Amino acid sequence: MFSENTVFVLGAGSNLDHGFLLGSTLRSELKKILTVRESSEFRVEGDKFIRSLLGGSSYRQLWGMSAADISRAARIIRDGIDTKPSIDEFMDIHASDAAVVKLAKLAIAWTILTKEAASDLFVPLQQVRADEVKPVKASWLFSVWHLLTKGVRTGEVERLFDKASNNVTFVTFNYDRSLEQFIYRMLLQTYQLHPTTAGKIVETADIRHVYGTVGAWSPPFATPKLMGRPFGSRNGLDLLYDGSEQEWARMLASISTYTEEIRPETTRAIQATIGDAKQLYFMGMGYHSQNMEILLPKKNLDAHTIAGTGVGLSPTFCEAVSQRVLGRTKKPESLNGGVVRVDRDCSAMFHEFAHRMDAYHLDRS
Repeated sequence: MFSENTVFVLGAGSNLDHGFLLGSTLRSELKKILTVRESSEFRVEGDKFIRSLLGGSSYRQLWGMSAADISRAARIIRDGIDTKPSIDEFMDIHASDAAVVKLAKLAIAWTILTKEAASDLFVPLQQVRADEVKPVKASWLFSVWHLLTKGVRTGEVERLFDKASNNVTFVTFNYDRSLEQFIYRMLLQTYQLHPTTAGKIVETADIRHVYGTVGAWSPPFATPKLMGRPFGSRNGLDLLYDGSEQEWARMLASISTYTEEIRPETTRAIQATIGDAKQLYFMGMGYHSQNMEILLPKKNLDAHTIAGTGVGLSPTFCEAVSQRVLGRTKKPESLNGGVVRVDRDCSAMFHEFAHRMDAYHLDRS
């Protein structure tokens, strides 16, 4: 159990084990689904996503865009998205072009829902009983689950995320709901709970999506229009065919990029959480400057343990990030070595520090 105030900050690299994408591979996916080939005057060839958009007049009316608008925006995104370091920066360049922004966000949502549906975490609507669910692939989240549920018996599981039991918070930059779904799946498999009970427990977890999500997480049997958008949600198809104008507006507003203004109260709440943490772990992060500014409070961090993954990042960059974080701590000399470990992925990082996460619980038992 996490008896000490512990915060995990999750980036795109934190859920690779379950089939999700880094920013670079997401760019490739967007280019693929936005490719249009006009084979004849009456036929458009390409991915199901773009064909559905160009072929549905009622859908285009809903968005207030013509087929020409969609084709133009698709070409701009497809041809230019690799010219900037991130998708967010590219979208910021075209912030005044409503068609580009709308289409990019829709394509991102479609891709994420498609990856959710293909993930080992997905539970089809007809499979809601615990004994019918396929096993989840091994990942570092299993280690988190082991600590979360240490000593928690069946009669106590509904209080799993009470701060007195597990003082843990997850701050995520991911639009997907893989963490919520992982917890849901583990509740089904470990405690053999009814899906409704498991869903209610998931909703008590302290999970903060910095830039929003593709829809509030809900159990697989929930009605999207009433209870959020179930994980995987018909492989993205309901985005195109089932959405009302109000739902579309809500969906677009729920996804932000780091160049769009985050509400000040959201930033303050996140920084307060980070500032009060005793243990702080960055998992699968790219450490973009804008994201770090959202995370790091102006006051000094109170944490005695701070560590982050650094796989795929240069030693020089990892050192620069480490110094930036150490510059915001009360006692940087107490943190042995750099914050970002160049050769550590999420699993290696968790295993290296698991004894610290659990040590405070053991000392008090």
